[in-house]
Amino acid sequence: MIVIILLCMAQITFVSGSSISEAKALDALLQDYAFRAFVNPKTGVIFDGVVPSHLNGIKIAALRLKSGSLWRRGYEMYKEFEIPMGLVETPSVERLVLVYQNLGNWSTNFYELPNFTCLAPVLGLIAYDGSNLSATNLAALDIRVSGHPILVKFKDVKSAPEGSVAKCVWFDLEGSSDFSNVVNGNTCSISQQGHLSIVVHDFSTAPKRLITVKLIVSTTRASHVSMLKPIQSFVSLKSQLPWEVLVDWKLELQIEQFIPFASTLTKQPAF
Repeated sequence: MIVIILLCMAQITFVSGSSISEAKALDALLQDYAFRAFVNPKTGVIFDGVVPSHLNGIKIAALRLKSGSLWRRGYEMYKEFEIPMGLVETPSVERLVLVYQNLGNWSTNFYELPNFTCLAPVLGLIAYDGSNLSATNLAALDIRVSGHPILVKFKDVKSAPEGSVAKCVWFDLEGSSDFSNVVNGNTCSISQQGHLSIVVHDFSTAPKRLITVKLIVSTTRASHVSMLKPIQSFVSLKSQLPWEVLVDWKLELQIEQFIPFASTLTKQPAF
């Protein structure tokens, strides 16, 4: 009789590299500097901002729109963002400002996923009330599509390693993340604001999940115990496990007659 017992399996969870508070502090700072670009503000015109020197490499812009116009027409191309008609903001405002972020070489400092490599910089799109262009530390509006999604067409996306599949990753303003498929090699779609990038799983640095497998062989005659069959069972089970699983193998032989004791063999498989 052969019994296989799966004792434990640890799940992998994904956590951003920096705390949510640090990412929110960056958003507040970039909102301030993006609003400073409105020297002679005009509705519907993109204004590129300048970040403080200690954040060189980050690009920002601001776009002020009437909410009614944004609802009826959308905005054809705001940097990499193609904004459809039917965008809804909460709470409702007369004018809003869409702040664009390209975090460049700072991307993984604020939005790092363990065991994933960025193939493109992290981009951000956040909406704010546009009634006071001198305001700082504004709370973000909640914007969502009511029809077609916002399309994000990344530029200069690195090629994924052979055998890997690139994925879109989107972060909401609270730090949660979600994955979706990349379209045409460089396009992601989102239904609400936040930050996003294109990533690929980095197999070389991924931690292994540990699963303990105990196989008990019980027989009434010691002469009937064959080591070959249990080992073959182990190999068969191993071939069905995901790549990221390390196995703590425990072979326990229980001999009920002639040899009145149990012995244990522990083996770490070679991956």
